[in-house]
Amino acid sequence: MADKNKDTDAAARELDKTFNSIGAVVWLVDADRRILRANRATERVFGRRADKVQGLHCYEIAHEEMQPPESCPFKPALKSLNCETTEFKRGGNIFKGTIYPSMDEAGRFDGAVHIFNDITRLKETEAGNESLMKRLAQQEKEMGDFLYLATHDMRTPLVCVQGFTENLKRDFQELEGLLKRAGLPEEIKAQALALTENLIPESLDSVASSALKIGQLLSGILKVAKAGTMQMRPETLDAGAVLKSVLAAHAYHLKTAGAAVKAGTLPPCVADPDALSRIFTNLLENAIKYRDRSRKLEIEVRGEPNGGTVVYSVADNGLGIKKPDLPRIWDIFFRGSIPVNDKGEGIGLTMVRRLAAKNNGRIWVESEAGKGSVFLLSYRGDRALPRAPSRLWSPAISTIRPPPPGGPPAAAW
Repeated sequence: MADKNKDTDAAARELDKTFNSIGAVVWLVDADRRILRANRATERVFGRRADKVQGLHCYEIAHEEMQPPESCPFKPALKSLNCETTEFKRGGNIFKGTIYPSMDEAGRFDGAVHIFNDITRLKETEAGNESLMKRLAQQEKEMGDFLYLATHDMRTPLVCVQGFTENLKRDFQELEGLLKRAGLPEEIKAQALALTENLIPESLDSVASSALKIGQLLSGILKVAKAGTMQMRPETLDAGAVLKSVLAAHAYHLKTAGAAVKAGTLPPCVADPDALSRIFTNLLENAIKYRDRSRKLEIEVRGEPNGGTVVYSVADNGLGIKKPDLPRIWDIFFRGSIPVNDKGEGIGLTMVRRLAAKNNGRIWVESEAGKGSVFLLSYRGDRALPRAPSRLWSPAISTIRPPPPGGPPAAAW
């Protein structure tokens, strides 16, 4: 009997030691809100010794009031018999109070466990992060506005260069005709015609070609700037309906390319509808553009819930992406080293990443040259969706790695 009591005392001491080592304030409270037991953190946080608060109402210590405040979660916990929380200020600090109701053997409410955590620093960090995000958003807007105005303003002199170049071409063609009819010495005429027929046209063609390239670059910058300043209006989307609309719009191009498209059931996500449509559009257009013409193009679009997110995949069996190009495909104006006739402006994937990031999403790619690519897009999904046990499948790649830790870097250029 003595040994049993000794073991019981040792267990009680160990329990008391554990109870008092908890950093948060912990109280055991009866059904009348009186504190039955408190740990040592009570003195550190509320300035009252644990043995001196026993028998007092919890709100007398936590809120320094003689009546429970309206925000007290005790009543809701008593009613729901579930955990309830509240946040309150005391002495310049912010606390989170959590109440866990307890029941007797008959299932009746007989008290609760109160836990208080000082979340002042957490709130300060959240406020700092919110302020930082607002500043970043403002800076991004200012940068987008600057790029928009700069590219717009540069177009005027560029149009003048292109116009005067065409005028000079016509003028020199007339001059060439005049020289041929002019009664000049043959040696001088030959030298003049060499300029008007060869050297000057070649120079003007070079100027026109350079002006055209500058125009394309300005157009690309303008498009990316607009994508960065687009106002996102996220909503719960039927991703399958968005994809169906994109496929319908590209039916002719898909048919011309001889593509076989397979689309599974896509779970809903939370995103801006126009942004998701643009992303699907760009990925489908890339699959067509970079197809392997030695075999039938196969495209598969799938989506699977993954915890609190949804991951969509757009897979193809096209030319794939060379390993050295993989980190650079998101860069503005990068068009890769895979030989194709029309590589476009080199801004599509830059815009795709920016649109994904503006919707709190992530996009990454798995690819192998000569086998195909699979682009994966992660968006916030319906929390009610179950976690998918299977992996996304690609006709080009047998296994797809899970999303990289933390995801790819935020859209930037």
